[in-house]
Amino acid sequence: MTIAALARLLNVRKEERWLVAKLFWIQFFQGAGVAFFFTSAYATFLNNHEVSDLSFVYIYTAILLWLTGLIYGKLEHKYHVSDFSRYIVWFMAGSILLIRIVGYSVPIPGFDYFILIWFNVLYLLSNLEFWGIAALVFEVRQSKRLFSIISAGEIPAKFIGYTLASLTVSYVGTANLLIPSFVCVLASLPFLHKIVKSGTLHEHAHHHFHGHEEEHGEGMIKTFIKKFTSDKLILWLAILSFIMSVCLVVANFSFYSKIKEAYHSDIELAIFIGSFLAVIRICALLVKLLLTSRLVASLGIKRSLLLTPIIFTGCIVMVILLRYVFHAEEAVLYMFGATCIVLDVLKTSINSPVFLSIMQPLPIHDRLRSHNIVKGIMDPFAYLFSGAFLFELIKIQHGINLTALSYFLLAFALCWIIGIFFVDKEYYATVLKAITSKFYNRSDLAIDDADTIAFIRKTLESGSELEIIHILRLIRFREDPVLNEVLIEKLLYHNSDGIKDEMLTLSQAGIINISAAAIQKMLADTTLALPLKRKAFSILCSKDADDATIFLHAQNNDDLIRSEALGKLLASPQSAYFANAGIIITDLIISDDEQNRITAAISIAKSKNEVFKDQLIQLINDPNSIVSNTAINASGNWPNEQLVIAILKHIKTKRNEVCHALLAAGPIALPYIAAYIISNEANYDERKQLLKVCGAIGGEISINTLTDIYNKLPEHAHTIIKAIYNCSQKTIVNNHIFLEAVAQKCIVEAAEILQMQHQLYSSHQQLKLLMDTLTIELDETRESLLYLFSILYKATEIENVRRTLALNSKEQTANAFEMLEISVPKKLSHDFIAIYEKGDIEQRVAMLYNKKNTVAKDTAEISSYILRSSETIFLDWSKSCAAYTLQKNKIPYDSALVKRYLYAENPVLKETANFTLNNVMNSKLLLLEKVLVLKRTAIFSETPEHILADLAPLMQEVEFKEGTQIFAENAIGDSMYIIYQGSVRIHKGTTTLTILDKENDVFGELSLFDAEKRSASATANTDCFLFKIEQLPFYELIETRPEIIKGAIKMLCKRLRAQNERTVEIQKENT
Repeated sequence: MTIAALARLLNVRKEERWLVAKLFWIQFFQGAGVAFFFTSAYATFLNNHEVSDLSFVYIYTAILLWLTGLIYGKLEHKYHVSDFSRYIVWFMAGSILLIRIVGYSVPIPGFDYFILIWFNVLYLLSNLEFWGIAALVFEVRQSKRLFSIISAGEIPAKFIGYTLASLTVSYVGTANLLIPSFVCVLASLPFLHKIVKSGTLHEHAHHHFHGHEEEHGEGMIKTFIKKFTSDKLILWLAILSFIMSVCLVVANFSFYSKIKEAYHSDIELAIFIGSFLAVIRICALLVKLLLTSRLVASLGIKRSLLLTPIIFTGCIVMVILLRYVFHAEEAVLYMFGATCIVLDVLKTSINSPVFLSIMQPLPIHDRLRSHNIVKGIMDPFAYLFSGAFLFELIKIQHGINLTALSYFLLAFALCWIIGIFFVDKEYYATVLKAITSKFYNRSDLAIDDADTIAFIRKTLESGSELEIIHILRLIRFREDPVLNEVLIEKLLYHNSDGIKDEMLTLSQAGIINISAAAIQKMLADTTLALPLKRKAFSILCSKDADDATIFLHAQNNDDLIRSEALGKLLASPQSAYFANAGIIITDLIISDDEQNRITAAISIAKSKNEVFKDQLIQLINDPNSIVSNTAINASGNWPNEQLVIAILKHIKTKRNEVCHALLAAGPIALPYIAAYIISNEANYDERKQLLKVCGAIGGEISINTLTDIYNKLPEHAHTIIKAIYNCSQKTIVNNHIFLEAVAQKCIVEAAEILQMQHQLYSSHQQLKLLMDTLTIELDETRESLLYLFSILYKATEIENVRRTLALNSKEQTANAFEMLEISVPKKLSHDFIAIYEKGDIEQRVAMLYNKKNTVAKDTAEISSYILRSSETIFLDWSKSCAAYTLQKNKIPYDSALVKRYLYAENPVLKETANFTLNNVMNSKLLLLEKVLVLKRTAIFSETPEHILADLAPLMQEVEFKEGTQIFAENAIGDSMYIIYQGSVRIHKGTTTLTILDKENDVFGELSLFDAEKRSASATANTDCFLFKIEQLPFYELIETRPEIIKGAIKMLCKRLRAQNERTVEIQKENT
């Protein structure tokens, strides 16, 4: 079997093999050393003492282990983990050598006790050192797969150690077994050194700080209690660890008590102990290597943990039955031996790795603290409890009673099972906390107690302007009233316009009620700012105000106030002022002044009076685009089928205005939107934007509309899924069966794309473009799947998973996948994680449930498959890349597959198809190549290529001769430039600031976002070929493609953050 095949069998990925191997050998050599020491210590003790004396050993062991754990915890905060681990190994080896030289040579009272106690100290130190390293180098997902593998090193080591000890002890004696023990522990150092040297260990600078912060100013008892209670998961893990350790100690004591009766010399005991433990280790090795990682993956955390106590309970029940029902004393002994084997094997191979995996979602400091508590604190308590219990039991019963011990173990096994359910509950909560810790939670704004509300009211009465505004904005999230009538009146007439504005906003939102009289008093203030007058009058019109008062504003100088007044009057045919308002509106409609017609359109739309509907349609079709746009926007606030039809007719020329109006119209527009979407009139971009409108409208009708469209427009699958997700935020989704089928289809498509990537990777061809575009396809499908999971399953958890995955942090991503596995059925989550988890692509493909025998076997077939799109619908960008790859790499292809795209709507795809078929270029670079140029610039490096494809047509090719000024300092910025060839000098007057001479360097980029003056001049330093993007077309594009700006903003934020960090560093240097 090859190394690669063995790694796949053990579920170890290619990039993990080196580290896993090094950790395996560390555990191997330390395990062998401990095995030799254990055989020598136990044989020496049992040869010279009664088994009942083990109870004293357990008590003394507890004290020394507790002190060791305490000292370890203190020193752990003083040294970096890489140095501290090596110190521990040297200490272990030195202590073994000292015991062999001094202990066995010089008579020392109590030495037999000490050597057996010291074995437990060595075992504790080995575990703390090893798992302290493992906890830092693996995240939670890796820990579930790999902890059983890396910890398996001690099993063959102990098997070899116990076997060699039993075979050689007759010749060398028990004392000399410490020599190979010393050598084996030292042999682990070179592997530890290689891990340290590789830089794999995480930096853990905050570890020291937090460790001391816990203890500073607190008593020892308080600190000790806080270690357990500060995190419920750690508390329950500690309790479970205590129960498990007690069961193991008492079970082993019971068994060894009978073995002592059968063997009498230290050599016989050493041979038996070595042989017995060798059997345990070989069983544990087989279980750990072949079953553990797959069992945990299959059963999950809770059921994996339940496996050991349930089987252990069954074994103890068998012991009781054999003793009472069958009276088979010899069988009881063998059954107890089998119980010890089962317990040790399952604890070593399943419980310990799963325990360590459960700790991984904790912050690093808490993770290391939990290791210390479980091993360094709970093991000593378990020994103390077991020793005291056994001492008292032997004293009461005047001997060792297996029946009493069996009932004790049965009771503890049941407690063990109960504790697992609490651990599972806290594990779920910890994973959720780990992935949501970076996100804002509105519940943090809760204001529930009377004292807090009283304090807020006092601040509103006497606080500063900013304090009052902040509190008023906070109140928007409150359902219970905070403002009383006295406060409302006081704040409404406050000197600050900002406070008045916030009060009016609260009134519009229905959070507070302001009387019509109070509004009229406010409007009577001649110094009131116009925006506040408009908002106040709008609120007045929404109340039962006197029509005479409203009519006074029908001829107001402000057009918005006038339209509010006319709309209010036209909405009430019974009003005495209705006829007068009608005459005014008629005059406004036929006016040559566009502003009058705009006022008429807004007034009619506000009135929603059927009498004036035809006039509004007339204004929608007004030849003046400003009037028409305003009428379209205003009409959206009047849900009416005839108006929707009139609005939709302008989709080709006024898409943004039409979409805003249809969204405002709501569900009544959905049948007409759907009919247009599936018609031949609609183009790709119109369909995409209208589908988003359907999702934004929301409700059950929207969901049904979108699900009907899904099968008719497969090329818009991702957009439709996101739109359904947006609908689901406003209503309950009932068609789960359909959406689960869509999710399953997405999983199959993503698995197929991953297989294509694997084939490209295996072919060793330099086809980065094709690999990258398939990654984009996978990312798009991932987003769709997460939207579907959010609709179908636990919405809050999945939404946090989606946000966390966008952070692209290794630790956070692992926690997100863990939460996904908990929240989503295995039939979907398994393949999702296999597809999107980073790592060896070959192994990920092998893990898939939904594997297809893809027709694409080589590069040509993969490109052809993308262009054919018979099953999986690919993005236009992917099709462009596939066609480009065929031409650039001179790959034979079926020309019919490309010809179909010569008339594509997408300009990049259309141009690339023409290039592939005819090898013709109309400019220096293809649009596709311009996309790649954009992607290589700093400002757009975070933006995916299929989004940049919409920006590429805006790139103008411009040339400047050497010495030509490109733009001047203090000129208004209206464009940015990208260098393709040549160099550019940035200067202020004659002072050169920098020379830009690298391909894809960008300058003037801030002018894309604002029209401020240029801060410096730019001049061609050599003959230059540049790409220019102008501000106005860029603004128009981001209205329909806001994704373009997201990546740019992310890069600008990174740049600002780096600059801030640099400023802080300079300040530190100066101080």
